[in-house]
Amino acid sequence: AAIVEFKNQWLIVYHNGMLPRGGEFRRSVCIDGLRFNPDGTIRPVAQTLSSAARKPVARYTFNERRGVIVVDQTGNGWDATLFGGATREPGINGNAVRLDGDGQYVGLPTGILWSMYDFTIATWLKLDGPGPSQHLFDFGNDPTTNMYLTPAGATGVVQFAITTNGPNAAQTVNGTARLPVDEWAHVAVTKSALTGTLYVNGVSVGQ
Repeated sequence: AAIVEFKNQWLIVYHNGMLPRGGEFRRSVCIDGLRFNPDGTIRPVAQTLSSAARKPVARYTFNERRGVIVVDQTGNGWDATLFGGATREPGINGNAVRLDGDGQYVGLPTGILWSMYDFTIATWLKLDGPGPSQHLFDFGNDPTTNMYLTPAGATGVVQFAITTNGPNAAQTVNGTARLPVDEWAHVAVTKSALTGTLYVNGVSVGQ
């Protein structure tokens, strides 16, 4: 990273991992303008992203009528797979996937997180009942490098956690309430730089 002045404009030069499927191995060089406060301090830099970079990496409607393949609606080819006998049933808008809590899950393809420095994960869900050990989503099959969302974490409320060094070293975002039971709710989690934010039905409930 560097800060330079060019034709009376201050710029910051840096890199990210936004190249498709690049992850940490293909870094994109980026340049954004700097703005200053009256006291000379630098204002937060808003990263400039192209329209292509703002599109979802993957989107699953779960609206297939049969089979175990869940088609990635973006056309990027990140099709998912139903495991453990997961079934389909009417959902909030079309079909949905029912998971029985006993080994059924939707498996995502390897590599989907390779370039996820910043990310947003969002889903509609309906819980049959509360429970502290339920995982709404779980990325990674190694508990030492994992991120997951539970409807009732250690504090009894919705919780997001992310770790690169085992569950005991997880960074967590605790919500302010339990998720509703037997009704549809929209849950989202975002990571921007070092800040994670948790949303339920469009309202920020923890950061």
